[in-house]
Amino acid sequence: MLICGTFNTNLSTPQYEFKRDNPFDVNQVLGRSPLETWARLKRTPGVVHMFSCTDKPMQSASFPWSGQWTFSSESQFERIYHCLKRIEPDLTKPRHSAYLRLRPDAVVLGSLPTPLLPDPAAIYTRWRVYNFTTSRFTQMRDSMECGVCDQYCECAQRKYGQVLFHTKGDCTPQGVPTDRVFLFGRQALLPVLRALLNYSDPSYSHPARFWHSPERCVEVGRMVETGLGRVLEDQGVPILPLAFRTTLSRELQPETPAWASLACMLTWGDAPVPCSQPCRDASSLSENKSVSWMQGDWMSHGRDGTSSTGGCNPVNKR
Repeated sequence: MLICGTFNTNLSTPQYEFKRDNPFDVNQVLGRSPLETWARLKRTPGVVHMFSCTDKPMQSASFPWSGQWTFSSESQFERIYHCLKRIEPDLTKPRHSAYLRLRPDAVVLGSLPTPLLPDPAAIYTRWRVYNFTTSRFTQMRDSMECGVCDQYCECAQRKYGQVLFHTKGDCTPQGVPTDRVFLFGRQALLPVLRALLNYSDPSYSHPARFWHSPERCVEVGRMVETGLGRVLEDQGVPILPLAFRTTLSRELQPETPAWASLACMLTWGDAPVPCSQPCRDASSLSENKSVSWMQGDWMSHGRDGTSSTGGCNPVNKR
């Protein structure tokens, strides 16, 4: 397991005042810090080694680290690349069978899927957005980010009022992977490293960030996630859904806006939850008092795809 990233990011924009990236800060809804939730992954069958590559030391005498490195980097993708190179100094003889990347502010709410890697050549990720025609019928909530199952919308589109992600319906994958968490096996290590090296400087000048890319599965989009999907596609790495319950600590706080929260995961059982099922278990509404601001009708949307919960723009269904 690789904990890669920075913490205590300072953002001045008002909508991000609730941002919390420190892995030692106690999450006010869970009553535990992100770091305390990672220990459950040690129960995954086999030997699990924990590594961190951050901008500041992540000191914890009680946590079973296998290795820790502190260094600066141009981007998170460059950091992940150099972290993997430190973990696997001899790429001809990798020592690990699988690699899970989490951010320092990631909160783990469930177990890793079984079997872990059905396709050893693929990279498994949660979806930032998936093709709207199939998400409700083929995808699981466990592998989706905010808004996709419920409202046919992408929460991140509120940033600029534009269609930031649009996928073609006739290619695989039909979705945009999140850069927050991903899992891949030893067989995919080299092509993933090549993709990360290519994308070490994901600036707007990078070819993968072009707004229009009709030859790619993500034909419209210029956000970081679209570029990540495109460089992985260029390396021939299949991108498959990761049914893994995790979110960022800032998205699970009492004051976090409903459109940015995945608090409904706290009401799910052990089995994966399909997109076609409600986000929140109706039987838990009276029990989960700590997140009362989430008790709206998440399934409510009009014929045009707009939602009564607000905060999200409808997907352009052209």
